[in-house]
Amino acid sequence: MERVFGAETEYAISHLAPEGQKAARRLLLRQMMDIAAREIPSIPAADGRGLFLSNGGRLDVDLTDHPEYATPECTTPVELVRKLRESDAILSSLAERLTVELGGDVMVTKTNVDYASANTWGAHESYAIRRGQEINRNLISFLCSRVIFTGSGGWNNLAPGLEFTLSPRVPHLKRIVSTESTHSRGLIHDASSRGRQVDRETDHRIHLTIGESLSSEVALVLKAGTTALVVALIEASVNPGEGVELAKPLVAIQAFSRDASCRQSAEIKGRRRLRAIDIQRHYLRLAEQQVGALPVWAGAVLQLWAQVLDGLEDGSEQQRMRLEWVIRRKVFERYLTSRGFDWSNLPAGHEKADLFELDNKLGRVGRAGMFPLLDQLGALNHRIDVTGFPKEPVPTRATVRGKAIGACFASGLTDSCRGDWNYILDRKNRMVLDLGDPFETCLNWRPKAETLGFDFHAWGLR
Repeated sequence: MERVFGAETEYAISHLAPEGQKAARRLLLRQMMDIAAREIPSIPAADGRGLFLSNGGRLDVDLTDHPEYATPECTTPVELVRKLRESDAILSSLAERLTVELGGDVMVTKTNVDYASANTWGAHESYAIRRGQEINRNLISFLCSRVIFTGSGGWNNLAPGLEFTLSPRVPHLKRIVSTESTHSRGLIHDASSRGRQVDRETDHRIHLTIGESLSSEVALVLKAGTTALVVALIEASVNPGEGVELAKPLVAIQAFSRDASCRQSAEIKGRRRLRAIDIQRHYLRLAEQQVGALPVWAGAVLQLWAQVLDGLEDGSEQQRMRLEWVIRRKVFERYLTSRGFDWSNLPAGHEKADLFELDNKLGRVGRAGMFPLLDQLGALNHRIDVTGFPKEPVPTRATVRGKAIGACFASGLTDSCRGDWNYILDRKNRMVLDLGDPFETCLNWRPKAETLGFDFHAWGLR
């Protein structure tokens, strides 16, 4: 019942020079990747974009000129949280090195939206599932309603005035399913033609573009853990979406994300109305009934799932404050109160801009970020109890990939090696490491590169 899943985080990067000017972003990104290639054990990606690192993950520059980090494959939500923490540490370290080289202040943030340009950054998720499953009908209502615990909190950067939302990314979602991830964004990205992280003939990758970057461990574990469990239910032919299919999913998620009380309901097919909490409880009950067939960590996620839903239902401050959108809302509320405002009397002008800046500070990674600072001061209650989760995750090809990359880097073969999720190519020794199986645990080097169906002619392997 084990499955692999992972996440991709899109970061924003900016540089304020000592003289007050901002450096060109492309130049900044080029310098960042140069530092990464020199100082982080890695090899270039086979597609020419970015690096595969010795921890099994990938760092690159996305098409819209911002850093993106993809975690290695994970098998438990706690493992994924660790890898996302590692991601933040890597980007923070690179920002510090750039600051030393350039002076001024280089900032890396994961605030999900840009208040100056009305853009959005995503935090994509990938889950393995057997091909041929009925995905959308069973998953859409879950995705729309999970926003009550997966939302990052913030301001709707498409609204003319101040409008708090549980999920700043939601206003940017225009489709249920999209064939691209940067325009006409959907809840789900149809990545069937990309085949990036799960590649066995029997497997398929569900690629979600609905999510946001988070720092709360509780929210992160719930996002990955509950979604992976629902995917397992779908694979087990439980049909968990039956009876809770939203009549208008995009309308529903907009309504859910605007309601901090979590009492807003949406129409279900058949003319009933349910709250997001009600829909989540439906999925939770089904998972509880099937717990014996779910991964060993399911019990811990189910317990946390129930606790958080109870807290949202009864307004328990202790449970609600474990979620990121609630934490951010509380920080904003204290700022408003200190300036003589409240939620019924929101400011405009420079004080509106100050709230946007406050959101950016909460999303900044590294020691200068407000969330890490509040955490260090003991002001937050977002840490996860790892009891009930395996101490050691199930091995995957990420470990093999990382060892091979580390060896290539240490041997000075960086220029002759290239990496991908499915293979590593050693051009000098005319070998390829087959990583087509997500649970590969052996260094299975092969001399016949053509067995992977990849055109290695360009690499001189004839």
